[in-house]
Amino acid sequence: MKTSEVFPSKYLKGADVASGMLPVSIKMIAMETMKDSEGVEQLKPVAYFEGGIKPMVLNMTNWNFLRDHYGDESDLWTGKTAALITVKVTAFGKTTDSLRFVNASKTAAQVNAELSALEVESPF
Repeated sequence: MKTSEVFPSKYLKGADVASGMLPVSIKMIAMETMKDSEGVEQLKPVAYFEGGIKPMVLNMTNWNFLRDHYGDESDLWTGKTAALITVKVTAFGKTTDSLRFVNASKTAAQVNAELSALEVESPF
């Protein structure tokens, strides 16, 4: 049994997009209250997608990708498309699979070339 089956998550995670790219179309961005690792509540942006794909909590990196490609007003991101990939990221001494947006029109080879230039491990 997979960990994601034993401990299902409401939100999209790196393990959900373990290989390849997942094309997405943004339905809406909403602010939701979540607890951090210390139990303190805080508002976080969440991207909801068309087609029954689980929503994704946006970190600053992914927010910046959307802002840079579609403008500063998140209300105008509805209907915009991108793709998600999983990359290995080390933070706070722990390596995890993290989701990153890429242009939906890029091929896996193009994404690999860009990741190599950044010295990031490829998901392909």
